[in-house]
Amino acid sequence: MDSNQYRTQSLALAAAINCSTDAKLSHLDFSERNTVFVFDVFDQSALADFISAFFARQLQADLFTYFESLKYLKTRLYEEHHAH
Repeated sequence: MDSNQYRTQSLALAAAINCSTDAKLSHLDFSERNTVFVFDVFDQSALADFISAFFARQLQADLFTYFESLKYLKTRLYEEHHAH
């Protein structure tokens, strides 16, 4: 794994990262059972703090922005999965 990338299988976390950090979705990796969201990361320390806050339930976000992020990720997931 590239040290400038972060990988997660969590759609909820991926949506939060996508709409609230400077990390950019690079691509999705598919296996038979799982999908992994792969982000290019520009500030590892800030992302680590963000992920800790996510799991501690300390984040606040605009719900519409989060919903749009979920919708975007699900669309990418559908499009890329069906392209394989």
